[in-house]
Amino acid sequence: MGLLHCPLCMGLAVLSALRFSAHALLAYQLNRQRSKLTEYRDDLIGSMMSGNRSGNDYCSDTTQAVAAR
Repeated sequence: MGLLHCPLCMGLAVLSALRFSAHALLAYQLNRQRSKLTEYRDDLIGSMMSGNRSGNDYCSDTTQAVAAR
């Protein structure tokens, strides 16, 4: 017996195929969104670190500003 032996099985096969393609599309969109977010973070970190300042310099500046209050 194949999938085409009754309308119910045919409908379930079509539904299953549609559901699979919807999940595949969501996974693709999530992957694209994550890669764009990673590029944004890299650009943001790169702009923060420009000017030959390390992350420790930023931390010490903040600590000194809080201590000056």
